[in-house]
Amino acid sequence: MNAAAARVFRLSERPSNTPPSADNDLLIRNELIDPSKARVFKRAGYFLAIFWLSAGLALLSLGLVDALLRSALKPAKSLRVDAKAIAIARENMAANGSERGYWQEHEAARETQWQPYVYFRRKPYAGTLIHVDVNGFRVTVNPILSPDQRPVLHQGSVWLFGGSTVWGTGVSDAHTLASELAQLRSQQVLNFGETGYVSAQSQLAFMASLRCIDAARPDVAVFVDGVNDVYSALQSGIAGAPQNESNRQAEFNVTRSAAAFTAAMLERLEGIRLLMQRLNGTNPEPSVEVLATQVALNYLAVIAQTRAIAAAQGVPVLFVWQPSIFDKAQPTDEERGVIGSSLMRHRDLQLATTRALRILLQKEPAADVLVLDQLFDTNEGSIFIDFAHTGPAGNALLAGRLAQELQKLPISANRAIGPDQGCRDRPILPGLDVNNPNG
Repeated sequence: MNAAAARVFRLSERPSNTPPSADNDLLIRNELIDPSKARVFKRAGYFLAIFWLSAGLALLSLGLVDALLRSALKPAKSLRVDAKAIAIARENMAANGSERGYWQEHEAARETQWQPYVYFRRKPYAGTLIHVDVNGFRVTVNPILSPDQRPVLHQGSVWLFGGSTVWGTGVSDAHTLASELAQLRSQQVLNFGETGYVSAQSQLAFMASLRCIDAARPDVAVFVDGVNDVYSALQSGIAGAPQNESNRQAEFNVTRSAAAFTAAMLERLEGIRLLMQRLNGTNPEPSVEVLATQVALNYLAVIAQTRAIAAAQGVPVLFVWQPSIFDKAQPTDEERGVIGSSLMRHRDLQLATTRALRILLQKEPAADVLVLDQLFDTNEGSIFIDFAHTGPAGNALLAGRLAQELQKLPISANRAIGPDQGCRDRPILPGLDVNNPNG
């Protein structure tokens, strides 16, 4: 009997009460699945289960090793930040009921995209308290000007550069430093600030904004920097690098080999990184005083370059060394909680850098550099929500001081020529709908 006849015979022999669908089951059992193949599938499933179990155990072991290395190699004086203390301060800084949803929006608005030279900028976002325009800049609530008062393009404006304090972490659009300054001066202020930017990135953002072909220039450019310069030095142990630069160094050319990719991923683990530093003989924590002086010198070098660029473009400038929570003479209970739970080395480095900067400026005074570490000394209320970011009250006070200083500058209105509405290196044009730049 040939194979086809045998198949028909087997099907004809099935009981009369067998449902038609069982034909397929009989075919599978008798014809389609070879017993040897079934064993192969079973064995493959077994090995797959073993693989995933082994991978899970390996990741768990790696996490435990990293935790042990962090505990053993991290200096005892470098306490970890207590997130609970900061959360309490942030909650207490919510000025009123309308601000209560801020941190949910803040998390949603944190998504960034690659930006040449400065590394990154926010993606557009439209919430209730936070708006980021189509070019990736935080929206400023500028004063409503009559048609005869309204400047042409960016004419008659202040350009404000800096890190997350300038961007407005912790406050709604209406209470960013840019918005507070705009209301005080009845003048358009453009917010170029971005989270994590050090002074060199502020400089690069300024240079990019000047390359737009419309030739528009601000009446004055203000740079509020300092805390990110210190924090990046705290991270890397060197002055002048952007924050998290070690990640970019580790990831450089990682796609060229599996070994490079694996090494880059391992270096993201703090314990592994500390071990590699120890094995390579590098010192992750140089002297606070030496590092502080290097940070101050680097900051002054950056602003000297920025000053020269601005002078060539006919733009007056003001450089502001921003205050931190460690500078405050009379911190509130919430602020003391943040200070007490911060890295002691961070506090020491911030204070030492400000001292070094003051000493350097005493030797070579600069009229356009303003050191504001003592700005909140007489204020007894809550100003800070963490080591750097100020709430609405702090931004209002800082804006007030900036407005006073700007009054002293010999400012003449700049004129815009040939408006370039396609330039993506500046906030969108004043007066445009933040959600619809074309309308």
